[in-house]
Amino acid sequence: MRNVLIFRQMIEYASSTYTYILGCSATRKAVIIDPVLETAHRDAQVIRELNLDLIYGLNTHVHADHVTGTGVLKTAFPAMKSVLAASSGGKADHYVKEGDKIEFGNEYLSVLSTPGHTDGECSCIY
Repeated sequence: MRNVLIFRQMIEYASSTYTYILGCSATRKAVIIDPVLETAHRDAQVIRELNLDLIYGLNTHVHADHVTGTGVLKTAFPAMKSVLAASSGGKADHYVKEGDKIEFGNEYLSVLSTPGHTDGECSCIY
């Protein structure tokens, strides 16, 4: 059974990139989506303020429009695993494909393959 979802949307204005933090209110497990290098320290602070256990850092695509902040977040949260679409051609700890679920506590995201902006792009549905 799903609980109340913890949800934060933030923006990095230079690249117009939105970053999302989603957390399970029951277990405090969390995922961050599309963290940007320039705002990774801000994101880490928000995660700490929310008392979340960051387990996944998901990048929906690999592209030069922004540099991921996943590496910075892995330093701040060593147990966090990076996640990419298997078709992205990028390097990650965990790869996903259409139909997979990214579970964080009692919550999950369903993965969709949505190539377009980049070949290996994915989207997630809560």
